[in-house]
Amino acid sequence: MRKTYLLLLTITLLLLTTQSKAQCTASFTYVADADTVDFTNTSSTSFGTILNWTWNFGDGTFSGLQNPSHVYTACGIYNVSLTIVTTTFCSNTFNSAITVNGGITPSYTYTVDSTSGDMSFQPQPVGLNLNYILSFGDGTYDSTLAPVHNYPAGTYYVCLTVYDDDSICTATICDSVSVVITPPTCTTTFSSSDNGSGNVSFTVSPFDFGMTYNWDYGDGTTGTGGFAFHTYGTAGTYYPCLTAVDSSTMCISMSCDTIVLTLDPTACNFTFNYIDNNGTVGFSASPFTGNSYTWDFGDGQTGTGAATSNTYASGGMYYVCATITDGFNSCTNTFCDSIMVAITGIEENTNDLLLSAYPNPVNEQLTINYTLTGAGSVTIEIVDVIGKNVLTLAGANTPGKYVTIVDTGKLNKGAYLLKLSTEKGNTSKLLIKN
Repeated sequence: MRKTYLLLLTITLLLLTTQSKAQCTASFTYVADADTVDFTNTSSTSFGTILNWTWNFGDGTFSGLQNPSHVYTACGIYNVSLTIVTTTFCSNTFNSAITVNGGITPSYTYTVDSTSGDMSFQPQPVGLNLNYILSFGDGTYDSTLAPVHNYPAGTYYVCLTVYDDDSICTATICDSVSVVITPPTCTTTFSSSDNGSGNVSFTVSPFDFGMTYNWDYGDGTTGTGGFAFHTYGTAGTYYPCLTAVDSSTMCISMSCDTIVLTLDPTACNFTFNYIDNNGTVGFSASPFTGNSYTWDFGDGQTGTGAATSNTYASGGMYYVCATITDGFNSCTNTFCDSIMVAITGIEENTNDLLLSAYPNPVNEQLTINYTLTGAGSVTIEIVDVIGKNVLTLAGANTPGKYVTIVDTGKLNKGAYLLKLSTEKGNTSKLLIKN
């Protein structure tokens, strides 16, 4: 019995001695693919088996797997440790620093303002420890998170590089971006009005002082301006076009329309009126047009124009003829009438009233000069060929020289009589309004 006890004690001591000499070594290898690291346990033990594995990945996460795989959320250097424990109570820890230099997959989105060419970029991914370099493909760069870049229209090869603060991780992506700039709208149209005898007025809509307007009248001639007048040589169908250019945006708008100009069978029907001012007679065609007129005043003198005048040497009856020639309507007509010319022998300018007016013929403004030798009321009148008073100015003046400017822009074209009257008499002049 004693011998058996001693044998068991010896075996126990041998086991304990053997266990005390048992050794275990923790180790591992790894393979990194971008941000994913696959760990392989290579630990060993000289007695027993490994019971568990404790992994510390160095980023605050752990695993108990024998051969774990771990995904890191950021680039960097991580101190990874593996601790093993065997069935014989052997424990050992192995540490190793690993570098994670992948895992950044850069990309970017962008939006284009088609009116200005401004392109807004948004790089990805977004992180506190990440930096960005955006090459715009036109030789310029930007390192801000959400840059805005202006492009002319075209296609550009844009590259984004993303790297971490320690420059451990870096990745680049490139792609083509297209910039299409839509021209600003500046739609301009026009209307036309047939004024007769081939004369047409054109009006743009809407009108803008900042734009330039060019006309192609469709008959081989051109013009400019937001309000234009053109006279066509013959009747027919024409296709005028307007080109409007906005000088600030260089926006161009073109508008064309068809106009039909027909012959007027009554175009050459006319008469004339006259007004006699002591032998100086003013003549005015009715209707007053821009056609060609020639006159035979019946005293051997001739004249031209829709409004004209003739000074007769003596009073009496004269047979006056006017001839109209309308090139647009291809017609000619002559109208004749007898006129009575009265010459009283009284001079136009009396000793008390000296009257002059210029320019004559007049367009927009008439300057009237007169001299008074005595005080009194003064009346200035303009009378048309049918005796209608179209303008009256009245007042009281002292002796002296006076100048009065009259707006004649709204008067119809033709012959008028300018009269100056005071208590001491009156004087007059013949006016032609062009």
